[in-house]
Amino acid sequence: MNQTFFYNDFPTSYNFPRLNELFGAQAQLDIENIPDNMNDFVKQSHQLYLNKAKICVKYAFYTLEEICNEKIIFSYNNSENKNSVLFADRQENHNMIDCSYPLSLNGTLLPKIFKDCHSIMLYVLTVCNYDKIYEMCDDDIMLSFFADAWGSAYAECADSYFIEKLAEEFHQKQVYVTNSHNPGQHLFPLENQKIIFELLQPDNIGLTLTDSCLMMPSKSISGIIGLSNIPQDISKVSCDYCNLRDTCPTAYIQTKNNKL
Repeated sequence: MNQTFFYNDFPTSYNFPRLNELFGAQAQLDIENIPDNMNDFVKQSHQLYLNKAKICVKYAFYTLEEICNEKIIFSYNNSENKNSVLFADRQENHNMIDCSYPLSLNGTLLPKIFKDCHSIMLYVLTVCNYDKIYEMCDDDIMLSFFADAWGSAYAECADSYFIEKLAEEFHQKQVYVTNSHNPGQHLFPLENQKIIFELLQPDNIGLTLTDSCLMMPSKSISGIIGLSNIPQDISKVSCDYCNLRDTCPTAYIQTKNNKL
């Protein structure tokens, strides 16, 4: 089957909401009161992203065929992909891929989240050139630390921005989206990465998957979003179901971003 993928690039110069706040959370730093001995490292590491990095997203749509107790079964949604007009500056790519066999994602949380949905969107997002930026830190511990924090902040903020724009686009069609849920979160096993990467084939945006299902570059996000004709309750997010929500520095940050 000829599957259509969509791409979008976002520059790191874009004014992502709460970028500084999330950087501060990652770096455990009060962004409004940076110590003098750290200020140059913070600015220099951020400048590396402004000069060298960009955010790349790749996504496609699928029809929900069946919702079981511990998994969802879906198929490629050629109609939704053709009709989608997300982002005026998007790019399209058509690849031959075998979508004739039953496709499924496993996780006891998924049937609860997507019970009212007719379609899903799979997506991956990455901070391009993160590895090169980290190498440019040249073993400087402080510079590497802040570069790592900026990478996490950009990935999370771009993810929130992408989902917010997705919701706005579909709302115009009276279609409602769920919150994003990511492999590795509570009750959504990390092994689901394999099917997402098999379908989206994101190597052409520089994103690969290791044998242990970790994404490279590490500043990357994969996820699934449901589409429904019924307004969705998005008051609960993945963080509400996660056992690490009380200690995770990025817990609930997406909820904050989406309220802006």
